[in-house]
Amino acid sequence: MGPRCPPAAAVAALRGTGQDCDDAPFSRVRRLARTATTASLGCLFGVLALRSGRPTGVTLCLITAAFVAGLISVYGRIASAAGIHLLLGAVIGAGIPVPGPWWRPPLALLGGSASRSMLQLQGAGQAWSRRWARMMSA
Repeated sequence: MGPRCPPAAAVAALRGTGQDCDDAPFSRVRRLARTATTASLGCLFGVLALRSGRPTGVTLCLITAAFVAGLISVYGRIASAAGIHLLLGAVIGAGIPVPGPWWRPPLALLGGSASRSMLQLQGAGQAWSRRWARMMSA
C-alpha cells in the first residue's frame, strides 16, 4: 500500500476504538461501518480537493463537509458520530498529501476500520462460545 497509508489505517482503527461502547457486538460493527464509510467519503473528497491544486477547492470542500456533517448530525447519536467522522475524514484527506493513487487513502481508512470490526466480531464469537460451553456444562 505504500509507506504512508498504514498510518491512515491505524487512524481508522483508533477511531473505531474511540467509538466503542457497551452495545451488542453486531450493533457496534454496524456503527463502525457507518462511521468508517462517511470518514472514507470525506477523505475521498478531501484528497480530490487537495489534488485539484486550488486552495479555494480545498476551502469549499471543507465548508461543504462541515455543512453536510451538521445536517447528518441531526438524525441521532450514530448519525452525529458519522457526521463528525465525515468532517474529520475530509480534513485528513485535504491536509495530508499522500503519494500514489487518489483512491489509496480512503481505501486505507476502510481497511483499518474493517480490521477493527473483524477483531470485534472475533472477540464476540469467543465470548459466545465460552458462554455456550458454560451453559451446556451446567
